[in-house]
Amino acid sequence: MSKKWIRIIVAFFLVLLPVALHEIYTIWTALPSLVTIATGPPGGLYKQLSENLAHEIRLQLGLTVDTVTTSGSLTNLRLLQSGNVDFALYQRGYP
Repeated sequence: MSKKWIRIIVAFFLVLLPVALHEIYTIWTALPSLVTIATGPPGGLYKQLSENLAHEIRLQLGLTVDTVTTSGSLTNLRLLQSGNVDFALYQRGYP
């Protein structure tokens, strides 16, 4: 193989490398298409805050957001730990 072809191949890969790295980075750091938020009981503060958060995520990021009504903080924590929701409000109890 001549030096000319080797230079062409090296130049091609040097141009292609940043494009490939950009695509890989974009795929690895992409936002999820669906976010699930545990909200708390109807009429509660967690429910209101979570619904407002869901609205802002939809508005600002254009993502699909599902909300899951729960009985409160402990259920939110359990859902989060089990991976059934992506976000949940939780307040640690007092001894």
